[in-house]
Amino acid sequence: MPPEDLGTYYESILDKEARKEGGVYYTPPLIVEYMVANSVGEILKEKTSAEAAKLKIVDPACGAGIFLVEAYQFLLDWHEKHVGRLTQAITREIQPAE
Repeated sequence: MPPEDLGTYYESILDKEARKEGGVYYTPPLIVEYMVANSVGEILKEKTSAEAAKLKIVDPACGAGIFLVEAYQFLLDWHEKHVGRLTQAITREIQPAE
């Protein structure tokens, strides 16, 4: 089940009064992506791969976990891109010039 479907389902099983009293609202995926990019993304701008691997992320809302899932995917993508750049640089450095 996609994470966004889980959030929608979670919100739907609560009655309107429980949602209002508990402040339970599902955050749309585009908003979550924006939040992650502008929080985790900003922190990663100054980090090496080793530093990024030690990063800890907390989701104080503790709803369906959509923020944490998106943050995890963002970190995976960041590491893949970062390691790819390092691999290309190392490959260029060790290959003999033609």
